[in-house]
Amino acid sequence: MPNLHKLPKLAVLLVLLLAPFVTASAQDDEERHRAFELLKDAKYPEALASFEKLAVAHPQDAAVIENLGVLVFHQSTYLPTPEERKNARKRARELLMKAVQLGSPNPLSALIDGIPADGGNDASFSPRKEVDDAMREGEAAFGKGE
Repeated sequence: MPNLHKLPKLAVLLVLLLAPFVTASAQDDEERHRAFELLKDAKYPEALASFEKLAVAHPQDAAVIENLGVLVFHQSTYLPTPEERKNARKRARELLMKAVQLGSPNPLSALIDGIPADGGNDASFSPRKEVDDAMREGEAAFGKGE
């Protein structure tokens, strides 16, 4: 006859061993849900921070990487310097390409093709510097939800 008296001890041990994984999974689900809610609510700076964390924790999650890429691309419109904006566009392109490689079902090729591999140069809103500066300021405020 099997040692049934050992089963409760084994069950307790199993629960103790698996508890951190269940808690981590629930926490990840909560963080993931929050990130997607922030994105849905157009709270882009907060969503960006959440997706950055999720991408570190889940680098093979196509949806996380794709949304991070879109958010980084969006961020490139309101970063303060041309070099920062260029680097953000380059990173966004890399993230979107990774999302495709991971199996993203969304048609990202048009967006990817529109971003030069090196991040490209800033587009100008106007040949007049004061108009261009005002437009960039407005884009930055909009991008930050102000």
